[in-house]
Amino acid sequence: MKDVQKAKFVTIISAICNGSMAIIKVIVGHVGNSKSLVVDGVHSITDLFTDLFVYWGAHIGSLPPDESHPY
Repeated sequence: MKDVQKAKFVTIISAICNGSMAIIKVIVGHVGNSKSLVVDGVHSITDLFTDLFVYWGAHIGSLPPDESHPY
């Protein structure tokens, strides 16, 4: 498995974990009337955006050189 494939795989696993934690935190926070847990769940949702950027960066970084990007 190439390094880029490993990075994408780990990023997908991270996104699944972050998404699961976010859902659990928001639900438990809502049921338990804990605003701080709901907000922490929302923070976990924002971690999903980070995972998307990491996945995109790994994809862009794996592209072969071209005329305008010879490195």
